[in-house]
Amino acid sequence: MTVEQAKQKLEVYRKKQRELRKKIDSLRAFLRSRNIDPDKPKLDLAERNNAMYSRYLDGLSWADIAAEFKLSKERVRELCKRVEKKNERQARQEQEGE
Repeated sequence: MTVEQAKQKLEVYRKKQRELRKKIDSLRAFLRSRNIDPDKPKLDLAERNNAMYSRYLDGLSWADIAAEFKLSKERVRELCKRVEKKNERQARQEQEGE
């Protein structure tokens, strides 16, 4: 392949990319007009974090939880600590509200 051929192919693919981008944008607009979020995350992160924390309380190691959720051990530890602090804050607020 010559440089000129590569440039021509690149332009063809860029044109296809622009056409696909227009189609994607119109589909997103259609879904938004129906009050549907097309870019909504596939999973609820708070739910995922609570599930990790629950597994931690069940005695699983950081490594086991990390493997299950495809995260690093350190990230799992950070998220579990965050959930723990959030739960402690909620418990304190409930006690103060009584």
